Amino acid sequence: KHSAKFSPQKMIEMIGAKNFVKFTVSNSIDYLRNCKKSYDLIFLDGSHLSNIVYQEIPLALNLLNNGGIILLHDYYVNNSPIWGDGFISSGPYQAVERFMEEGQSFHVEPIGELPWETKLGSKKTSLAFLSK
Repeated sequence: KHSAKFSPQKMIEMIGAKNFVKFTVSNSIDYLRNCKKSYDLIFLDGSHLSNIVYQEIPLALNLLNNGGIILLHDYYVNNSPIWGDGFISSGPYQAVERFMEEGQSFHVEPIGELPWETKLGSKKTSLAFLSK
């Protein structure tokens, strides 16, 4: 769909990680509410609507092991674009800001750059770590 040479499942198999990764298709809120497992890493990259991300974050935090982290996609600090195309997805940032205004205590750390090229010839990323 996005012109990748291999599907995510095939890539997981190619790196020898198929025993460590399970793909699940589900509504994120339903999955997080009903999940009986705990995780070291949860990647939130479904809906980018602030009201959905606002519901996902506390549910995901409850599923984290001690020292675990949530990886947020499309977290644009101050709702500011990081690439020259001007694109932003404001939902993840707005959800986190709402929690901060409500006095929630967790830490968000934008990654900023990755060691490989990402978009428009840069190494910038909209990924951010969120932890308790």
